[in-house]
Amino acid sequence: MEVIREEESVRDYLQELFNTPQGGRGACPDFGMPQVEIMKWSEEDFKQVFLKFKNCIDRYEPRLRRLKSGSYRSSEKLVTIKAELVTQDKQPKTGIPVIIRIAVGEIGKIKVTIERY
Repeated sequence: MEVIREEESVRDYLQELFNTPQGGRGACPDFGMPQVEIMKWSEEDFKQVFLKFKNCIDRYEPRLRRLKSGSYRSSEKLVTIKAELVTQDKQPKTGIPVIIRIAVGEIGKIKVTIERY
């Protein structure tokens, strides 16, 4: 049950992080996501978008580690990233393999889902 709450907490936080424009918080000007506007995703576009998401996660979400590029579907504007979720109650801290799915909507709204694999 604790792991599920942790997954939900990470999901909610990532959604807030990715939907906050970078510089949108005065106290922390680097917090947030650089704008993601892609009409047609190419392999190069995906690499750039993946790096934006990865850099945000690396900087602001310490519960996720070992991020690996997963895949993308340009028709759905969906980025999939494999990672490990480190929960606070694990001793020693071991990672739970998770898949982070990041969907970029038409107006730039980002939705995050997290599931174990």
